[in-house]
Amino acid sequence: MVDLNVTAEEFIRPATFVMAALMASGQRISLTPIALGYIYHGLGEASSHPDHHNLSHPLCNRLSYFLLHIVAAQIVTVLMIFLVLFIMQAFLVVNLHYPKLDMFLGMGGIFLSELALIMRTLVIAEIYGNRSTKEKPLVSSSEKGKAKLSTIEICYLSSKIKKIFGVVETSIKIEDLVDVDHVKVLSDQDLTCSSKIAHIEDQLNNLSSKASTLKVKEQDVLREDERIRKIREDLTIQQQVLLEVEGKLKFSLDLKKKEAEQVKADLAEAGFSKLQDLEKKKNHLKSLIGSIISFNNI
Repeated sequence: MVDLNVTAEEFIRPATFVMAALMASGQRISLTPIALGYIYHGLGEASSHPDHHNLSHPLCNRLSYFLLHIVAAQIVTVLMIFLVLFIMQAFLVVNLHYPKLDMFLGMGGIFLSELALIMRTLVIAEIYGNRSTKEKPLVSSSEKGKAKLSTIEICYLSSKIKKIFGVVETSIKIEDLVDVDHVKVLSDQDLTCSSKIAHIEDQLNNLSSKASTLKVKEQDVLREDERIRKIREDLTIQQQVLLEVEGKLKFSLDLKKKEAEQVKADLAEAGFSKLQDLEKKKNHLKSLIGSIISFNNI
């Protein structure tokens, strides 16, 4: 960037040569006129001022020199671009995409913005320079911060311009390389897939609602299973109680049977003894009857 508060060597900044290297690699074609103008202007200032310390040209002369360098650089850049494209098209038989109009419009936008900032810097330097003598520098040490502010602004805006035009050139290259029809087909497929995805999402929502309903039913079934399990546990406990009662009843029945058999035995034994007594009495009576009959016969 142009800064009239420093030596002439500083007109040719390292950033300018970095920009030139990017132009040589074909990455920053739109910045070519500005960079070449800086180089020409810096070389012109360095050659016209041997002391390299005091730039004493009037403002109109310096501005006209710089504008002349920029215009010359613009013309040279356009001619070089079309010359290179013509040579590559004619001798190398290469199908090229010629630069679009927005690239040259970008050059004009950069030129106007840079020109406004440069004029501001020149005006500030000229105002401060009129207050000083030829032996003193253009800007005093107490006022250097004000003049340097424009340089900082220029550097900041230049970095922003590099980023913006880097994005623009990348988008231009992408437009040249991408098949638009294929992109449309892919976009249609994307819309179809999106509709299918929406339909699948609706089905998933329906399935989710059904799953929630089934989950509620499952909870009801689980509660019913729990109730049946408790009933079974109660029945098992009652069955155990019944088995215990049945065992007790069998035991008491066996005791009763034994008692009945004992009673029968006792009764049988008592009846047999009485029968024997009756037989004895019968025999005794028979003997008495026989004796009586024999006595009567006598």
